[in-house]
Amino acid sequence: MNKREQYIEALRSYIGTPFRHQGQSKQGMDCLGLLIAAGRDIGLEVPSNLTYMPNPDSGELEKRSKQFLRQLPYNRLQRVGNQIQPGDVLTFWIVERGQPKHFAVYTGLDNHGRESVIHAYSRKQYGVIETTIANKFLSRRIDKAWRIPQLGD
Repeated sequence: MNKREQYIEALRSYIGTPFRHQGQSKQGMDCLGLLIAAGRDIGLEVPSNLTYMPNPDSGELEKRSKQFLRQLPYNRLQRVGNQIQPGDVLTFWIVERGQPKHFAVYTGLDNHGRESVIHAYSRKQYGVIETTIANKFLSRRIDKAWRIPQLGD
């Protein structure tokens, strides 16, 4: 199993974990905590300051993310899977376009041929889930695509 597959399996091991802002464990986690915990599970070196602030500022969040992630070219008009690989990270804006505040990891196609992501989602206390990105909420809010260099190209 390659590093990307190991990372996705580590992410999937957290499915069902409840949502907890700034959490990074099975007791509860947020979207960034999920990336960090799964990365550490497979031995990735994660910068210690790669954490959310109490009120996430997208500029500071992006600055910190660049210590762990490399930005990929991304064009919203093209199908996501043509540009990224399973294990790559997507950032989403939630309230204001161009202000990313949410992370999800692309997992490729699900059993029904739909592109999917794993993320920790706070709405209605969902927690960590794997879901399609074809829904209107997620697909319209993709801001950027990123690669974790430690997973390889």
